[in-house]
Amino acid sequence: MYKHIAKDLREDALLEWWELHREKFPQIGWNEFAAATGSTLGVFMLFLAASDPELGEATVGAIRDAYFPYICGLHILLDYLIDQEEDIAGGDLNFCSYYANLDETVERIAFVVREARTKSELLAFPEFHRMIIEGLLALYLSDPKVSKQRQVKQISKQLMKDSPLMRMFFFINSVWIRKTS
Repeated sequence: MYKHIAKDLREDALLEWWELHREKFPQIGWNEFAAATGSTLGVFMLFLAASDPELGEATVGAIRDAYFPYICGLHILLDYLIDQEEDIAGGDLNFCSYYANLDETVERIAFVVREARTKSELLAFPEFHRMIIEGLLALYLSDPKVSKQRQVKQISKQLMKDSPLMRMFFFINSVWIRKTS
C-alpha cells in the first residue's frame, strides 16, 4: 500500500510503518519487511491450512513464522531483483535497490533463503514448502531479464551456486519451457 503512494511520501511512510513492527523482526531490514508484506503466498498457505479441521494455534504460528517474513519476502525480493532496470526506468520503488552492493544483496537474499528453509522444516509436509522455496529461486533466476542485467546475472550465479538438485531441476525446466513457448 505505502509503496504505491506519491513518490515523495512513500519511503518515509514505509519507514514509519516499519518502526511499528521493527521489534518483532530484528533480523530483517525495513525493505525486506516491506517486500514480505507484498506477497500473497502466506495468505494462500493459511487458506489451505484452514481446511484442516484439526488446525491449531501452534500450526498457524509455525506457518506465519515460515511464510512471514521469509518465504513471502523471498518471493517479492526475487521479483524486485529481476525488475531493477524496469523499476529504474519507470521511477518505481525497488526494495533490492536499498542493498549497498552486490555482495550485500547476495548475502541478504541467501539469509532469507536459509531462514525460509529452516522455518519450513517445522511445518507439516516440509518437502512441499521446500519445493516452493526452490521453485521461487529457479523460476525468478531463470527469467530472461536476469541475463540482460550484468549485476543481477552475477547475483543469480551466486545464489544458484551449490544449488540443491530440486532447484536445478526447476531451473533447467523453467529455462526449457521459456525457450519452447
